[in-house]
Amino acid sequence: MWSAPEQLGEYRVVRRLGAGGMAEAFEVERDTANGVTQRACLKRVLPAYRGDARLLARFEREVRIASTLRHGNIVDVEALGEDEGAPYMVLQLIDGVDLRTLLPRVPGGHLSAALVGRLAIDLTYALAYAHTARTPGAPRGVVHRDLSPANVLISRTGEVRLADFGIAAAIDDPSAAVSQSIRGKVPYMSPEQLRGEPLDGRSDLFSLGTVLYEVATGQAPFGRGGDAITVRNVVEGVRPPLSMRAPALGEGLTVVIDRLLEPDLAARFESADAVLDALAGCEPPTTTMGARLGLAALVEPLVGSVGSREHVVGGDRPAQTERLADGVVAAAWEPTAASTPTRPVPLATLEAAVSASARPPPGDPDGFIAGETARGP
Repeated sequence: MWSAPEQLGEYRVVRRLGAGGMAEAFEVERDTANGVTQRACLKRVLPAYRGDARLLARFEREVRIASTLRHGNIVDVEALGEDEGAPYMVLQLIDGVDLRTLLPRVPGGHLSAALVGRLAIDLTYALAYAHTARTPGAPRGVVHRDLSPANVLISRTGEVRLADFGIAAAIDDPSAAVSQSIRGKVPYMSPEQLRGEPLDGRSDLFSLGTVLYEVATGQAPFGRGGDAITVRNVVEGVRPPLSMRAPALGEGLTVVIDRLLEPDLAARFESADAVLDALAGCEPPTTTMGARLGLAALVEPLVGSVGSREHVVGGDRPAQTERLADGVVAAAWEPTAASTPTRPVPLATLEAAVSASARPPPGDPDGFIAGETARGP
């Protein structure tokens, strides 16, 4: 039976939080110089990947980029280290849940317009900062590349933070532009990311649009699967109209989200700052404090009582079920392994590459209803 190590570097292991495609996460603690016990989340590469020098070098490079980001809407990377030759990073521990956990437990399965607006503003602030951050590893900013509900954390006080910059890349980084794999979650990826093209901040804006659409409607805009149908929907911009799925959202937010989801880069917002300008023109349905109290009210009952989730541990090992640790959700909860080989390719080739994935079953709420689909807004 697998057991967590007792010590990782200078940190005592409290419990194992879970694992994803390439890494595992632990709740850890250490005693500071002034006698205070500091809690944190430690993420390290799984044993199966520790002999891969190329992967380890990429992990270290990307983590060092992420560790330079300091913003109130981004989970902090607090330290970097190494244990038995394997690099790790120590992240801020968030007392709350992620959006993927929260949404199914919200009455109606979606958020109110006020809370959607708050999420939109906070996440756009995070992206605006990351995309323009001037750091030694990323002189022209950082693209997240994996924005999804699983990487949006909400604390029990209603604070919103973007997590898991584990596959982030510096803008104009040549090594990222020629990556031999698509990395991310297909339903939340931009068309250009699926095609394996070089990315800038506009790709994250598309992903932001998919998340906002889902929290407003309870359904992912292009389907939740990784199959060929989802790929085609993303690339061609085919989705149910937001105005039909969430008529109470209001015209302002609807227009913003529709534009975020433009498959054509030229028609999408050119920057996160432009999105913030557009959001400022929307009717404020509630105060900032009111919205945060609303988010806190949804999160508080779930902390420590959200049941179990499945994680694949170490490559081809079978999935195992682990209980979410009471009161904590780790940043970078589900690291994403490289999966689909790609260079810029035609749509038909993309579809073929993922056609082995299971398609949504009959009656899946993410399936489209005849007469309800739309191309673009």
